[in-house]
Amino acid sequence: MPSVLAAWPMELSLHLRYLTPLATAGWFAVLAAVTILIGWTSLKWLGPARQWSIIGFRLVLLYCLVLILAGAEAVRTSRDLEVVVLRDVSASTEAVPTPAKEPLETVTDNALRQSVRTKPAADRLGVVGFDASAWVDSLPQPVLRLDARSVRNPESGTDLAAAIRLGMVCFRGDAMKKLVLVSDGNATQGNLDAALSAAVGAKVPIDVVPMRYTIRDEVMVDRLVGPVWRRQGEPFRLDAIVRSAGARPVSGHLEVTHQGLPIDLDPATPGLQAELPATLHQGTNVLHVTVPPSTTDGVHRFKATFVVDRKDGQPVGDTLPGNNSSESFTFVRGKGRILYVDNYPGGEGQELLAALRQDGVGIDDADHITPDRFPSQMIDLQSYDAVILANVPRGPGGISDEQGQLLASYVKDTGGGLLIVGGPDALGAGGWQGSELEKVMPVNLEIPAERALPSGALVLVIDHSGSMRGSIDAQGSQNKMDAAKQSAILAIKTMLPGDFLGVIQFDSEPEWVLNLGPNHGNGAERV
Repeated sequence: MPSVLAAWPMELSLHLRYLTPLATAGWFAVLAAVTILIGWTSLKWLGPARQWSIIGFRLVLLYCLVLILAGAEAVRTSRDLEVVVLRDVSASTEAVPTPAKEPLETVTDNALRQSVRTKPAADRLGVVGFDASAWVDSLPQPVLRLDARSVRNPESGTDLAAAIRLGMVCFRGDAMKKLVLVSDGNATQGNLDAALSAAVGAKVPIDVVPMRYTIRDEVMVDRLVGPVWRRQGEPFRLDAIVRSAGARPVSGHLEVTHQGLPIDLDPATPGLQAELPATLHQGTNVLHVTVPPSTTDGVHRFKATFVVDRKDGQPVGDTLPGNNSSESFTFVRGKGRILYVDNYPGGEGQELLAALRQDGVGIDDADHITPDRFPSQMIDLQSYDAVILANVPRGPGGISDEQGQLLASYVKDTGGGLLIVGGPDALGAGGWQGSELEKVMPVNLEIPAERALPSGALVLVIDHSGSMRGSIDAQGSQNKMDAAKQSAILAIKTMLPGDFLGVIQFDSEPEWVLNLGPNHGNGAERV
C-alpha cells in the first residue's frame, strides 16, 4: 500500500477573486492620479508637509477600497496534515491475496507504520475499521498506536457510508484533512451517496486504495424464503435459494435450524436427520425443506446454512464461508376463532353449529352469541378471523347501523371473513338494503322490478294468385306458395300470447283469412 501521508506547504498569500493583479494596478494608478490632482489643487492653502500627508492618507484609503472591490482575501495554507485511514475488515476482504499468505490485517498495519516513519513529524494519522458498522482503532495523532484497539466480533455486511461519516468526525484542529479508503468497494448497506456528498461539502478529499481479488469458485445462500404467516398446526415449506459460481458441481449438505434447534429434514427416516445432502450446479439452485406443524404461536426464526464438503481440510468449490447462511421469519398465529351470531328461533341454529364442528371448525360456546351481544368496537372484532350472521336483521332485534358499519370496515379494511346465512329475518327481508354492510356483500338486495313489454301486432299479407303455384327454382324443389307459408309460420312462432295477429290473402281482390285479434297460438294452423 503506498504512503498515505504527504507534506503540504505552509504559506500566507493574497488572492484577488474578481480582478487580475494587472487590472487592479491599472485601476489604482488611474484613481491615484485623479486623487493627487484633486488634492494638489484643492489643498494649496496648506503647507507642503500637511498637503502631502492628506494626499498620502487618501491614497492609502483608495488602495484599500480598490483591493476590496477586486475581492482581495488572505489565504493561509497550513503545513500540518491529518489523515484518517478507513480500513475494510469485512468478510469479503478475506479473499484478497497477500505476500506469503500473511493476514491482511498484518499487511495493512505494516503499511501504515511505514507511512508514519516517512511522514513529517507534525502530521497526524488515525485509523477507522469497518464492516457492517464502523469503529475507531486509533485517533489522529503523530504516533500511530494500534496495540490498544478493541477486540470485536465480526459482523456480516459492509457499510462504507458509516466509515466515511465516522472518519470525518475524527478530524480535529485546523490542519488539512484527507480520508484514505482501503476497501474492495462491495458496500451492502448504508447511504454511500449521502456520505460522499457530506465529504465534498466539507472539502475533504478521499483517496482510494482498492483491494483486488478474483473469486472463481463460490457458494452463497442468497435467501431463505418462507411464508409471512401460518396458522398453528399447519405445516409449510421453506425454499433455500443457493447460488454456485463455479463451473463444476459442488457437493455438500443443507442444515436448517428452527429457533436455534435443528429440523428433521427427512421425517420418513427414523431419528433426527439434520442434514439434507445436495449437489449444486452453476447458477441458482432451490432446495426445499418441509417444516413440521408448530404447536406454539408467535414469531418463528429459521436459519439455513449450506456446508460444502472438504478435501484435505479445505472446502471444495467455495471461497467465502461467511455468505453461506440466510435467515427467515414466519409468524405463527394461534387457533382461529369464529364469531357465530345466531338469531334462528327454537334452536334451529344449532344444526349449522353442529355441522361446522363435525368438519373440524371449532366454535367455542362463548363465541356463539345472540345479536344483542354483538361487539360494538373494532378491537373486539379483530379477535376473530370470521363472523357468521345467521338470520340476523338490521335494527331492533338485530344489529344496529353503527355495528353494521363496524362489520363492513372489519371485512373491507382488515380482511376479516363474513358469512351470511339466509332466513326470514336476513338479507333483504331483514332490511339490509342501502346499508354499508350491503356494499361488501356479493349480492344485490334490491328486488328487481318486473319488466312489462307492450303488445305487438302482426298482419301477414300473402299472395294467393296463380303465379304463386310456380317453383322458386329451376329444379322445382318447392313452389312459391309453400315457401310463403313456411315464412309466415316462422314469423308467428316469435309472437307472444298477448300480441295481435291478422292474415290477408289476395289475388285480384284481398280477403281476410284471419281477422286481426289476440294471438291464441292457432295462427300458424290457420295459415
